[in-house]
Amino acid sequence: MEYKLMQPPFDMKEYSEMSKNEAKKHFNWFKQQIPSRLEQLGAFSQIHLDYSGRSLIDIWEWYLG
Repeated sequence: MEYKLMQPPFDMKEYSEMSKNEAKKHFNWFKQQIPSRLEQLGAFSQIHLDYSGRSLIDIWEWYLG
């Protein structure tokens, strides 16, 4: 399985250079990516990612490996 990098559908700027509207657009896009990113990480790690404290520890241990 290939790990797919996140690529926003708009040109990226430094956060400090974004207007309030651009930052909000980026934030909303980022939040929409969460389910697919969790699905992709879960496929790699076989860890149940459920937003719990335990799953954060599990994903960190997976990452370190």
